[in-house]
Amino acid sequence: MVKGTIYIQEYLQVTKFLAESGKVPVEKGYILVSKSVLSQLLSRNGYETVENKLSIWKWLHWIDADSGRFTKKVSRNGSSKRYVKIDEKIYLTIADLFGKET
Repeated sequence: MVKGTIYIQEYLQVTKFLAESGKVPVEKGYILVSKSVLSQLLSRNGYETVENKLSIWKWLHWIDADSGRFTKKVSRNGSSKRYVKIDEKIYLTIADLFGKET
């Protein structure tokens, strides 16, 4: 299997799981997840390090993040916290192009 295909499949599976879990907020077109939770999910499939996976996700704009980070500061309910912001539109587009179902 081509390495790029593995990245796409894992991205689709992880993002779908997070979106359907009801345990992470979805706001303004982004699935907001803590880096630690996402890292746990990404560490299950050991073809690449979590840091390298997140670097690819950021480079491909699958996540919105501050420069030099994999997270972005988000204001919610009167306080700020860092989240990995997964873009829902990009997820849905990739799922439509490559996934069996969203």
